[in-house]
Amino acid sequence: MARVGPARIRLVDSIDAPILARPWFATEGETSPIIRALAQVPELLPATMPFLGAVLGASAIDLRTKELVILRVSSVRGCCYCVGAHRLAAADAGVTARESGALCGQLPLEEAFGEATVELLRLVDETVGGGDVPDRVVAAVRRRLGDHGVVEVVLLAATTLMLNRFCTTLRLPLTATSTARLAELDAVGSPV
Repeated sequence: MARVGPARIRLVDSIDAPILARPWFATEGETSPIIRALAQVPELLPATMPFLGAVLGASAIDLRTKELVILRVSSVRGCCYCVGAHRLAAADAGVTARESGALCGQLPLEEAFGEATVELLRLVDETVGGGDVPDRVVAAVRRRLGDHGVVEVVLLAATTLMLNRFCTTLRLPLTATSTARLAELDAVGSPV
């Protein structure tokens, strides 16, 4: 999943940030390339960032499970930015190198996860694959997580897919900090 070329748009620097975008820029450290891209149309930030925060943030679905979903979607759809960023977030949430490798297609899901997680990831795969999702796939997750869990997992997968397309189309780069942390994570060893 090698990145091809530089970002396709100018990523706004904090010094050049429009007034509406300034509250979203980091006061310390690096600002997310997603925010720097959205700053090109600053009126989108007040609607987009709270939505993303609500979908990706704390909820009835634990953070580790959310990172499994996000990393799986991003890997299946080939989003270099999201795979890199969420390999780090997943590791921080307790996802092992072996599990991360399975999510990224380096080994079968069944070799890294139990039945409940594999069923959840099948729903994720079907959600991002397009077309109708088989009833049996939804039913398996519904039995374990209820209707609210199915809704949340599907919305998380769909939102991640939207972000994948945004980041891939614009060729957003990882921050220097994320790139360095990924190198450290990769130096630890192979997931399989």
